[in-house]
Amino acid sequence: EEDALNAFLAEMDGFEVNEKRPVLVLAATNYGVKASDGIGILDEAFMRRFDNEILIEYPNTDERRQLIEVSLSKGGTHSVSEEMINSIASRSTGMSPATLVGVVKEARSDAFNKGKALDDALLVETFESKKHGAKKDWGEKFLTRTARHECGHAVINILSGNIPSYITIEARGNMGGYMEMSQEEKEAPEYTREELIWRIRTALGGRAAEIVCYGKNGGISTGASNDLRAATNIAKNK
Repeated sequence: EEDALNAFLAEMDGFEVNEKRPVLVLAATNYGVKASDGIGILDEAFMRRFDNEILIEYPNTDERRQLIEVSLSKGGTHSVSEEMINSIASRSTGMSPATLVGVVKEARSDAFNKGKALDDALLVETFESKKHGAKKDWGEKFLTRTARHECGHAVINILSGNIPSYITIEARGNMGGYMEMSQEEKEAPEYTREELIWRIRTALGGRAAEIVCYGKNGGISTGASNDLRAATNIAKNK
């Protein structure tokens, strides 16, 4: 990184100023200029060489849907449904265009290796793997408990007047399963006090369901640790 930076700085300093024949340098990056952890930072001395900085927002849901459709059309035949395209577009908030296109390409490659056309199951499996990691098998007992836990989230979310956009009991990464709120709920510009209380209730719905099913002692598990952090964060910071 240091060698590359020095090479850039040396090259950019080497241009002679000639107003009749200006040299314009354009660059694009996903890195940030400043970050608290010091990872992925562009050197400020390098950034000062540029007069203007243009922030390009990540695509919205409609733009992501169009991107997926174009990517699918470029690779030949597929049997991915419109419903699945809409679902992936809705659930890929904050995902860069390059990553989203990469998901489609990887899914198509997997389909080719399996000797079949790209379908809903292959696309969503690739998307989930890219987002949360490979699927894990933790046994039927764990699946049953996870199903009850996630249903607790879903029931409370529905009672709040919202419909979850996705729910799964497949274990990936450090999660046994998860429920995603609707796109409108995730991207709301602001929340009322009542809406925040419902979000806290939804976060605690999984623990509540486990207590209902397994009792006070058996229903208390570490499976709700992320939920408790999320509820605490809403209560303290929102």
